[in-house]
Amino acid sequence: MAASRAWLARATAAAVLGFVLVVASAEAASGDVEMVFLKAAVAKGAVCLDGSPPVYHFSPGSGSGADNWVVHMEGGGWCRNPDECAVRKGNFRGSSKFMRPLSFSGILGGSQKSNPDFFNWNRVKIRYCDGSSFTGDVETVDTAKNLHYRGFRVWRAIIDDLLTVRGMNKAKNALLSGCSAGGLASILHCDTFGDLFPATTKVKCFSDAGYFFDGKDISGNYYARSIYKNVVNLHGSAKNLPASCTSKQSPELCMFPQYVVPTMRTPLFILNAAYDSWQVKNVLAPSPADPKKAWAQCKLDIKSCSPSQLTTLQNFRTDFLAALPTTPSVGMFIDSCNAHCQSGSQDTWLADGSPTVNKTQIGKAVGDWYYDREVSRQIDCPYPCNPTCKNRPKYLRLVVNDWDRGYTIYRAGEDGFSSDVDVDPDPDAPWPAASLLVRIVAQHAYSWSFAAHVTGILAMYPVESSRGIPAFDTEALAMTVCPSPMSHGDCGKPLYASAGGRLWTFVYPILEVLGPEPPAMEKLWSWASVKSMPPFDSSRVSNYAVHPDGHTIFVSVRGYKLNPGLILPNHGDLSSTFTFDVESLEWTHVGGWILPLRGQAYYDHELDVWVGLCIHNEGTGHSLERHRGATLVYMDNSRFCLVESQMSKDDDFYPRLRVVKMTSFLLKYGKEGELRVTGRCTYASMDYQIPHEHVDRSLDHVAF
Repeated sequence: MAASRAWLARATAAAVLGFVLVVASAEAASGDVEMVFLKAAVAKGAVCLDGSPPVYHFSPGSGSGADNWVVHMEGGGWCRNPDECAVRKGNFRGSSKFMRPLSFSGILGGSQKSNPDFFNWNRVKIRYCDGSSFTGDVETVDTAKNLHYRGFRVWRAIIDDLLTVRGMNKAKNALLSGCSAGGLASILHCDTFGDLFPATTKVKCFSDAGYFFDGKDISGNYYARSIYKNVVNLHGSAKNLPASCTSKQSPELCMFPQYVVPTMRTPLFILNAAYDSWQVKNVLAPSPADPKKAWAQCKLDIKSCSPSQLTTLQNFRTDFLAALPTTPSVGMFIDSCNAHCQSGSQDTWLADGSPTVNKTQIGKAVGDWYYDREVSRQIDCPYPCNPTCKNRPKYLRLVVNDWDRGYTIYRAGEDGFSSDVDVDPDPDAPWPAASLLVRIVAQHAYSWSFAAHVTGILAMYPVESSRGIPAFDTEALAMTVCPSPMSHGDCGKPLYASAGGRLWTFVYPILEVLGPEPPAMEKLWSWASVKSMPPFDSSRVSNYAVHPDGHTIFVSVRGYKLNPGLILPNHGDLSSTFTFDVESLEWTHVGGWILPLRGQAYYDHELDVWVGLCIHNEGTGHSLERHRGATLVYMDNSRFCLVESQMSKDDDFYPRLRVVKMTSFLLKYGKEGELRVTGRCTYASMDYQIPHEHVDRSLDHVAF
C-alpha cells in the first residue's frame, strides 16, 4: 500500500515546457499483496508476450472466508497486430519484468467495512500480459519481434497453481471476476472455470465493463468486429472460445458476450455503464468512423456532446440494453455513468458517495446476488438522471484572484481537450474562452485557502461576517455553506485531502473531517475532530497523494519533528513519509524518505504509475525570474494539464498583472518501455489583474 525507498530509485523524469514531471512506480511495502512469479510455467510455454513468466497476486483468506475464493483478472485492451504487441513488450501489459507489487481495493479490498461480503476471502489478481483476454495459444514464436501469443496457457497455468498449490480445489465458494478485457475473459472462461470444481462448490462469475457490445458505429459499420477478428487471428484464439458459440457463429463474434451468455451454464453478474467510456470511443465513435473528429470532444466528456450526439448516445444505450440477456437469474447493475471499470476502486465499489441505482451501491448489489439474498437486476434511467456517477470532468476549474471582494471561479478549456489522443494536436490552437462560473466573497490569502472535494470547491477562509465556508458545486452550479472547522483561524499551513468520501483537514496539531453533505432538512453538515493527531507540523508538508484504494493518504514532510506524545521512532529532525488510513484512523511512519514530488501527486491506473511535479526547483527547468508557480491537474485516462502562473514581462509597470498558461498532454509507453509525453496542446494564455496592493501575499491561481 505504501511506497518504499525503492520507489525513489525507480522515479523517472519527463519534461513539459521546461517543467520536470516525476513518474514513479511503487515497490513492495507493508500493504502490498504478495506477487507470485510462475517460473515453472515457462517450460510449458505459459508466458507473457515477451516470454517472461506469468504473475498473480495472492492474499490468503481468514476466518469464515478461509475456504472462499475470488479470482480477479486484470484488464488492459488487446493487441491486434505484431506492432501493437511489440509495444506491450516494453511495459507491464506485455512483460512481467515491468510488473510491481500493488495493493487491493474494491472487490479485492481487505476491509470489512468497505467490502463486507468478500473482505476475508482468498483474494487473487491475475496480471494481464498477453493482449487477447487470456484466449491466445500459438505454438510458433514470432521470431522477428520475439512475441509469444500464449494468453490461454497463462490463464490455465495460474488457475492450476491456485488449485493444486494454494488449495483452491477445496473451495466452498468461488467467484471468477475481471475488469474490461479481464471482464470479457470472466465471461469467456466462466464455464471452464466452473467445471474445475466439484458439484458442492458454489461457483459464479462477475464481469465488470466486459460486456462489449456488437453494435454499429456512427458510420453504420461494425468497427469492433474488425478489432476482434484481428485479435482472434493473431493469437489463435478460436479454439479457446466457448464451443457453444463457435459451433454457431464465426470466432470473432464469439468475443462479444451477447452471443456467449445465452448458452452459459454458470451464474453471471454483469456490471456495466450504459454509456461505457471505452465503448463510446471505440465501438460507437472510433477514429476511422469519425475522420473529421466531430465526436472528439463528446468522447472525452459526455457533458460536451451536442444535442444530436446525445440522441445517438441514447440510441446506443437502447441497443446496448436490448443486447443484454433476458434470463432472470443473470444479475445486473447497469448505471447511466460515462465510466469504465467500477469494481476495482473503493470510491465506486462501496463507499460514501459511490454510484447507486435504486439506492443500491455496486458492492451491495454484487454481494446480494452472490449470496442469493436478492436477484439483483438494477438498470438505471437514461443520462443524465444519476447524480451519483463519478464522471471526472474533462475541464479545469480555476480559482483566480481578480476581484477586490474575493475570487472568481472559471471553467477553462472545456473545448481545449477535444483533440484525438492518438494525434498530436495543433500547438497553436487557441484556448477557448474561459467561462465565469461564480464569484466568492472570501479573504485574500494563499493557495491553501481553497479545497476541492468531489465536485465542490470550498473557500476555507471566508470573510469574518460569513456564516460559514462558501462551497460551490461545479456540477450543479449551486452555492451552499458549510460550517468552519474547529481549527479555523489557528496558525499554520493546513493540508486538505479528499479521501474515503470525506474532506480531511490537517492543521498541526489538529485533524478534522467533514462528513458527506446531508440531504436537505435532515441534519446539519458538520466537522468532527479525530483523535489521531498528525505526527508532524502540517506547514512542513511537501507533497501528498491519495492511494487508489481510496482510503490511504500519503504525506511527505521535509524537516519534520515528531510529536513527543506519539509512540513512533525518534528520528529527530529529518524528512519522512507517513500514511494515514481514513478507515482505521491510524498513522504509519513509512520511512525516512520523501516522495520526490511537490504538491499533489496522482495515480494513473492504466500506466500503473504516480505522476507529479518534481520537488526540486519547484518542478521547473527554466528561469524562475517571472515564474510564480505551477499546478498539475489529472484529467483522466493518462491525460494531465500543467497550469503555470507568471508575472507580466512588464512587471515593473504592471506588478499586479498575472498570466496563466495551460498545457494538456498525454503520457504513453514507448516501444522501449519508456514513458513519453505526447498529444501536447499549448493554449493561449489567460491574463488577469490582482485588484489589491498586497501582491506578495496574493493567491495567483488554484487549479482543480
